[in-house]
Amino acid sequence: MTAFFSYAVDERVKLVKPDITMASEMYQLICSNQAHLGSFLPIPERVQSVADEVTFILDTMKKEGAGTNRQFFIALDEQLVGAIDIHQIRIPQKSGEVGYWLAAAFTNQGIVTKSLSVLCQLAFEEWDFNKLELIAAVTNKASNQVAQKCDFQLIGRLPDEIFHQDVLKDANLWCLTKADYHKLHVL
Repeated sequence: MTAFFSYAVDERVKLVKPDITMASEMYQLICSNQAHLGSFLPIPERVQSVADEVTFILDTMKKEGAGTNRQFFIALDEQLVGAIDIHQIRIPQKSGEVGYWLAAAFTNQGIVTKSLSVLCQLAFEEWDFNKLELIAAVTNKASNQVAQKCDFQLIGRLPDEIFHQDVLKDANLWCLTKADYHKLHVL
């Protein structure tokens, strides 16, 4: 993987800007994690080929150009292991929704928690966001723990919020504002 633009998370982990040259590696990662990802996300259904991943990358680049998305892949020791983004960016409100996923072999190592911490720092200190939201299925314990560890506040439960595998599922709505972030992270 050759990243043209990245942010260091720690000495081994980076947030890298997607590039179509990464499509094959990302597609293979998705293929080898279908069951893991498919339990909460529609990614395996949407990405059925390298061409689908190229389309996804090009689409996120267009959305980034329009100011409605900030997409990154997560790399560990120069190997792609997941993705993280701010999507559905509402420009007037300076807010957006955070999403992330990680390959099964790399879970429980703090990679997503550290990556989300860096993404929040960028959002609030570099990109002038006012608020980040995170929606996680109530049953997705790992995702809810990441939100909590990154100081997001649980706003409440959204009934029938996520439609996945032909079922409506309840979700937790988490929020982190710039003011709360600065109270906790800026000396």
